[in-house]
Amino acid sequence: MKKMLAVVLSLVTVFVLGTAVVFAAKHHNSAQVTTIADIKANGWDEQRVLVDGEFTEHIYKDLYTFTDNEGNSMTVEVDDDIWYQLSMDTPVRIYAEVDKDWHGGIELEVKNIEKR
Repeated sequence: MKKMLAVVLSLVTVFVLGTAVVFAAKHHNSAQVTTIADIKANGWDEQRVLVDGEFTEHIYKDLYTFTDNEGNSMTVEVDDDIWYQLSMDTPVRIYAEVDKDWHGGIELEVKNIEKR
């Protein structure tokens, strides 16, 4: 029985670690830091991006205005579990996914935030 439990725990550990590695590779790939102007001009749906700047306005619930270091702004969606110990106008780097809708609207869905 103990051997079976050890095997099951080993398999669960391998699965959890493997899932974490895949998640990290998927969400923090080798993307280069970009700008909002470049995202608006060349971004595609579900593209992973990194942008340096700050949150400048809380619009409603989980929607914010994010302004990059060049002064360009975009609406971003930030879930509550990501928005913690942050305040407006604090320099950050966001790891996000471009969200384009069918009628041409574009925003970012923030996956992670790093204080700068």
